[in-house]
Amino acid sequence: CGLRALAAAPDLSGLTPLVTEFQKWIAELPARIDPTAGARDAAEAKREQEAFAAHIKAWTLESEAIAAGIALLEESRAHWSAPGPQADPKAIPYEAWRAMNETMANLMQRQRGDDNGQWYLFQLAFILASLPAVVTRMPEFRHHYNPKRDDSVTLLYFSTGGGKSEAFFGLLAFTLFFDRL
Repeated sequence: CGLRALAAAPDLSGLTPLVTEFQKWIAELPARIDPTAGARDAAEAKREQEAFAAHIKAWTLESEAIAAGIALLEESRAHWSAPGPQADPKAIPYEAWRAMNETMANLMQRQRGDDNGQWYLFQLAFILASLPAVVTRMPEFRHHYNPKRDDSVTLLYFSTGGGKSEAFFGLLAFTLFFDRL
């Protein structure tokens, strides 16, 4: 997803396929994967089945976090007026989102020499899934809070050079703008 486009997007509907496709992938897994295949005995098969079920549950919670991040941005966008300080506190998360994307676009433009900066899918999902934990500190957005999801630490793993730092910098930039606004 292009950073400048996300900073200027009149709506956030382009983000919803991320959740839809993730949920579709999760729903299809049990029919495609037999976690007991290759198990040496019934005890190992049971452990593998339980681990698979736990992964499905965790991925489902992650998809819910991404959806909650999008929902709170959509709610905030409805109260947003124009770039800059916001009169309505409910507009603050969207303004922080917009400013984060603009800042990351500027950074990548300076690094690469072009204006084609974009998020990798995992970076965007990580940031969106993390937004409820940050934004629900505001009473206006407390209804998006889920302690099972938002009171946890997310491990972001990807190979060296894959973009983890940008994902963390993006979330940090969002949080700094959010807190400042």
